[in-house]
Amino acid sequence: MSSKSKRQGGGPGFMDEKKRRTGQFARGDYISFPLKECYYLLNPQMELSGNGVYLENDHLVYYVTWLNGVVDGDVIALNTQLKGICGHYEVRHGYVKRCRFLSTKQLSIPLYDSKARWEGDATFQRERYGWGLFFDPDGNVCYEGFCIGNVYVGYGRFYHVSSATVEYEGTICNNMRCGYGSLYSEDGSLLYRGSFFNDKPYVSCCYSLPDNTQVLSKLESRTETIVVGDHCANSFKGVMNLSLLPFLKDFAVGNDSFRLCSGFCVRDHDTLCSIIVGSYSFIGAVAKRKSSRNAFVFAIENCPSLRTVQICHHSFFHCSVYLLSSCSRRCV
Repeated sequence: MSSKSKRQGGGPGFMDEKKRRTGQFARGDYISFPLKECYYLLNPQMELSGNGVYLENDHLVYYVTWLNGVVDGDVIALNTQLKGICGHYEVRHGYVKRCRFLSTKQLSIPLYDSKARWEGDATFQRERYGWGLFFDPDGNVCYEGFCIGNVYVGYGRFYHVSSATVEYEGTICNNMRCGYGSLYSEDGSLLYRGSFFNDKPYVSCCYSLPDNTQVLSKLESRTETIVVGDHCANSFKGVMNLSLLPFLKDFAVGNDSFRLCSGFCVRDHDTLCSIIVGSYSFIGAVAKRKSSRNAFVFAIENCPSLRTVQICHHSFFHCSVYLLSSCSRRCV
C-alpha cells in the first residue's frame, strides 16, 4: 500500500499515512481520515460538520473536527497505551495551520468550587490536558482517561461510583461514549461490546422517517439502511451525499419527498446495493429557480456493489447533469 492516500472527494491534498500512524504532523501537512474507521454524526442537513473519533489502531485514537466534510478545527492524536497526547493540531480546510501541543505536569486540581478534583496531566495554567482521574466530592473515582479543558475526549473509563468498578471502557467524544467500547455491570459482567453513539449502544443500523416528517434527525455514520416515507423532508435544501455514510447498503425514499434538495451524489462506495426513489421526489425545485451555475447534479460513480437503481416518474425532474459510471454490470 502506498504511504500516501489521495484526499477524500478529490482535490490537491494528499494524506501521508505514515504520519497518521504516528500522530506526528507538521505545519502545512494535509490531514484526512478514512470514514469507515470513524465514528460521527451527520447533521440534519446531511453534512459532516462537528466532532467524532477515528481509530487508527489498538492504541492510537484521534479526536477529529470536520466542517462540510473536510477536517477543519482541532485534531488531537492520543496514545491509549502510553496514556499521552501524541499531537494537538489546529487544522484549516484540511491543512495543519499550527501545532497546539502544550507542556504539562502532574497536578491535583480542585474543581467546581467543591471537593471534586482532577489528578493527572494539566497545563501550567492548571487546565486539564491529558490523562488523569476525576474524583467526585466524596472521593469516589468517576472517570479515568483523556480530558482537554473540561471535555472528556478520545478514550477513557467511566466507573460505577458505588462499587468503583468499570462501567464503560472505550472511545469518547465530547463527554459521551462514542465509537467502540465495552459496557459492564457493577459485578464486572460484560453487558455489551460494540459501537456507541450519543452515549448509548448502537443496536439499530436502520434509519426510518415516517410519512409527513419534515425534519431529519442526526444520522449515525454506521447507518446501513435508510427508509424515508411519503411527503418528507421538503424543507431540506442541501445535497444528499450518501458517500458520507460508508456502511449504507439500501436507500429508499417514497413519493413527494426532498423536493427542494439541491443535489444527489454517491461516489467511491463499496457497500451500497440499492437506490429506490418514488414519484415527484428530488424534483430539484431550487435548481429550477436558479442559474445554471447551481445546476442540480445526480451522480453515482464507482459503486461496485450497486445492483438496483429505481427512479419513478417525475423524480429528479429538473436535474441537469447525470453521471453514472463504474457500477455493477448487474445494476438495473
